[in-house]
Amino acid sequence: MMISLPGFGGGSKVPEGPSEEAQGLYRMLGVTEDADYDEINRAYEDLCNKYKGETKRLIKLQVAKDKILEDRLRLRMSGALKSTVSSDDWRVADNRKEAKKSLQDMLPPMLADIVMVPSRKLLVKNALVFGGISLLPALSREWVTSSISLGFGLGLFLLYNRGLPDTGGKGGMDGETRPPKVKPLAMTAGITFLAGALGAAASLVLPLRFLMQELAISLCCSLAFFTSCTFFQVQDEY
Repeated sequence: MMISLPGFGGGSKVPEGPSEEAQGLYRMLGVTEDADYDEINRAYEDLCNKYKGETKRLIKLQVAKDKILEDRLRLRMSGALKSTVSSDDWRVADNRKEAKKSLQDMLPPMLADIVMVPSRKLLVKNALVFGGISLLPALSREWVTSSISLGFGLGLFLLYNRGLPDTGGKGGMDGETRPPKVKPLAMTAGITFLAGALGAAASLVLPLRFLMQELAISLCCSLAFFTSCTFFQVQDEY
């Protein structure tokens, strides 16, 4: 007679399917639990296109996709997932996920709604424009007021319209505007006014005495307006 003895340790049961958390994430992406890698990515890309510009939702979708891929890789490596996709393919997918992680994804959640990392094109364009505005007092001291007024107005316009799609010559600095909304307008005015105040204060405390006062004020205010409309956002929908 054979007597089976209970095992001691080392006999932990391997989960046979996705975790409860992963099941909820599959539902978020709208795919089944047996979806392959391409189906998961297509669903993710379709949702990103649908909710383009909604920062919070896009972050949640990115996290959902990443966790699903991690869960699939875990099940694959444990032998609980039978798939035609090799473990090497899942490793490549995981590496792609890490490679695609952007600076925007690294922002703390509390800043994700008000800060948007600019593209290089936007950064250069705004730097050139505000750089030119800041140098107006170098041509004439009397132009310092015009420099600040122009910087303030342009900063308001660019910040309020930040996030408009690039349509090849339209949008943002090229004239396309958003419809007026009370909350975004109030936020835009507040951020731009605060930026100007900080810029003016900085011109008084920074060691810029080698510059004439009007030019120092213009430089600091223009830098503040540049920062506010290049790195901040007041609305993220297109």
